[in-house]
Amino acid sequence: MTETPTPSARAWMLPLAVALLYLLPTAYNLHIQGIANPDEARYTCPARDIAERGASWIVPEFNDAPRLKKPLLIYWMLALAGRTGDVAHLELATSFRWVPILMGLFSVLCVFGLGRRLIGPRAGILAALILTTTYDFHELNREIIVDPILTGWLTLSWYCFVVALSKLEADPTRTPVLPLLGFYLALGLAALTKGPILIAVFAVAPMAAYLVWERKRYLSGEGRAVWVLHRTGLWWGAPLALAVGLSWLAMLWTAGHEDAVKDFIWNENFRRAAGKVDHNDGIKAYPFLFYLQDLPRGFAPWVMLWMPGMALAWKLRKEISSSGKLLCCAILIPFLFMGLAGSKRAVYMLPLFPVLALFSAWVWDRAVLEAERTPGAMWRKMVLALLAMVLVAGAVGLFIGAAQPAGVAKRLPLENPERIILALGGVGVLGALGLFVFNALKGRLFHASIAALLGPLVLWQVFEMSVRPAKERMDNAGDFYAQIYSGKTQYYKAIKQAELPLVWYGRTHNAACWYLDSHIDRALTTGQLRSLFFERPNRMLVIRKQEFDKLKLDPDHDLQTALIELPIPDYEGYSYRFVFLDPEFAPNPAVLDKVLGKAEVLHEEEDE
Repeated sequence: MTETPTPSARAWMLPLAVALLYLLPTAYNLHIQGIANPDEARYTCPARDIAERGASWIVPEFNDAPRLKKPLLIYWMLALAGRTGDVAHLELATSFRWVPILMGLFSVLCVFGLGRRLIGPRAGILAALILTTTYDFHELNREIIVDPILTGWLTLSWYCFVVALSKLEADPTRTPVLPLLGFYLALGLAALTKGPILIAVFAVAPMAAYLVWERKRYLSGEGRAVWVLHRTGLWWGAPLALAVGLSWLAMLWTAGHEDAVKDFIWNENFRRAAGKVDHNDGIKAYPFLFYLQDLPRGFAPWVMLWMPGMALAWKLRKEISSSGKLLCCAILIPFLFMGLAGSKRAVYMLPLFPVLALFSAWVWDRAVLEAERTPGAMWRKMVLALLAMVLVAGAVGLFIGAAQPAGVAKRLPLENPERIILALGGVGVLGALGLFVFNALKGRLFHASIAALLGPLVLWQVFEMSVRPAKERMDNAGDFYAQIYSGKTQYYKAIKQAELPLVWYGRTHNAACWYLDSHIDRALTTGQLRSLFFERPNRMLVIRKQEFDKLKLDPDHDLQTALIELPIPDYEGYSYRFVFLDPEFAPNPAVLDKVLGKAEVLHEEEDE
């Protein structure tokens, strides 16, 4: 494991440039992005209550019920961002989006430092820009979800781990207190973000495997193991990480939520890992298959480096370095655990992206840049051809998007300025291709590499300036909910006349909690439909037409004669209805059981 070269007086300019290149496309147009992801409302609604209404910091609530399926750190970070954004006159949702954006920046800068230490100065820049320009990393860091935060803390733990080992090698007599403190705190904060299991999978187990693999270097010799335990601060660091990571469970226990603590430990960790608490029964039966097909899509376009990279790694396996062993452990062990786990979602693999970016940068550095000293290498020709293909494909795609000949593109409501931006983006990517070819022919391969990385950066920026606004206009949840309570529609008048609290049932009810806020009394899951509406006919219900029609399938029951409905325009491909019971109607329990027996299977709340 190598030390970073002595920094020059202008060394700070490189991480600053990397940060700007990450923020320019990723943080653009944050204010137009609506709360649409079902998970976003689960985090933003409790955080809004904390930031604006002084709700409990220990027991966050969503939809009038405690929300204790995830640790508290995300709610705290969102609430603090909300209060900070209020000072800066930002909308609350925009303030919230800065949390994953900045944690993504944290990951990029840590990868920059890791690349410099593990591979070399050029690889640090390559790894950071590769991570910035991958598809899922760009998209998920704009979502108000827990995984970008987890990824940031885990990447910091890897950086501090590498720095601490480097300093121990340089001077075995001194304990590197600051890197070790950062390492243990980062692990604790990661556990406080999503629980302890994933910290073991993505950090502790790979790090332990690396130390065992390199035992001759770190563990051999009389008293060497004791030296490692002492010099790495394990005797004080492990308790510190556990105290930070599990502190919220202690808070919940003392607040009287013992059942929530037990549920989190058993259901949200062990049973979820076994696939017993999730919605992907068709996937969990096939180990690895889901991630083998989904992970390459998320890491596009740089997944193209994996095949030549694996071939190159196999060729060089007998001369694997300490850094290579570290990357092997950091990639293969998490993939093994997550591939075998019963619960699988694409977002679960986001913590693996920084390490995959380092591997891709190693491939790039070894196959292309090292070839400056070995001209004509097969690897250089292969990787340069792949990079050219990415730039050509990106430019062609932007021009096609501007022309909108395809059926999918025709449904996207691009305005003329956005078509111009797409066309200019195509020109920009072609310009990057020209720089790439010019520098490659001149033998300036590092400059050619930077030119190749500019292409996807242009692509993401163009996407945020053109496609994102068009998509938000086409599918804007805020506008849909606003028309319900505009004060000028028949829906609003019907609600005012009925003087009944509004209840939401059906798809998108999480978003309803965010947008309708004080107007909505409750968003229902199937199990709550009986008690909150039919058995107590003092609510007005918004129900998806699909569910409404299925409630009326049985012609024998008399419930349909008691329903009064008004249509609501379509949203997300579904039509909705306002429904409320006739005040004179007395529900028959036998009829309710018959009807609700069919309704129970119509809707299930999506889980994280």
